[in-house]
Amino acid sequence: MTLLLLLGVALVFGALFITFAAVGGLTHENKGVNRSIAVLEALTGAPQDMTEEMEPPFSERVLLPLLAKIQTIGKRFSGDEEHSTIQHKIEVAGSPAGWTPDRVAAGKVLGFVITLVLSLVLSFAIGLSILPTLGFVVIASVVGFMAPNLYLYQLGYNRTLEIEKQVADAIDLLTISVEAGLGFDAAAAHVARHTEGALAGEFARMLQEMQLGRSR
Repeated sequence: MTLLLLLGVALVFGALFITFAAVGGLTHENKGVNRSIAVLEALTGAPQDMTEEMEPPFSERVLLPLLAKIQTIGKRFSGDEEHSTIQHKIEVAGSPAGWTPDRVAAGKVLGFVITLVLSLVLSFAIGLSILPTLGFVVIASVVGFMAPNLYLYQLGYNRTLEIEKQVADAIDLLTISVEAGLGFDAAAAHVARHTEGALAGEFARMLQEMQLGRSR
């Protein structure tokens, strides 16, 4: 009888232990679930400014990878010689901000694709026959492919005309500065500081290249 009583007490305590353990585990689990739900609610209910800061912009997610792929394609069509030629055209044009040989090559590929699609759509909309459509598409695609080069050429041509108009005044100021006792470098720096326009920028660039070690 005593043995049965002890066994009953042990079973009661065992049941109570299992019950409290289960309740504690469920409580801990509920706390973890509640914490996860709270985090999700905080993220979904966050202000739009915070969510926009956390999420990368559209340009970084789509535009930049697309531009990189287009630049890779452009490099395949333009070799080292074409790369140096484009770089020279960019320098003649005054090195516009954001213009690099790789971007120009990418612009040529992009211009070709855009003009190809637009010319096809326009040809079908007008109702041209096969031969006129083919000729129009070829001409438009070539123009789209050469558009960045043509734009750089026009920028360089306009800048060259501007420099030619400024040469006489710059030489007069340079001569006066040298006759006043300044050295050539100091006279060129004087011209770069006291004149404006493309030629002043070229004098400043010449001085920078001389400081980097290039000969006069």
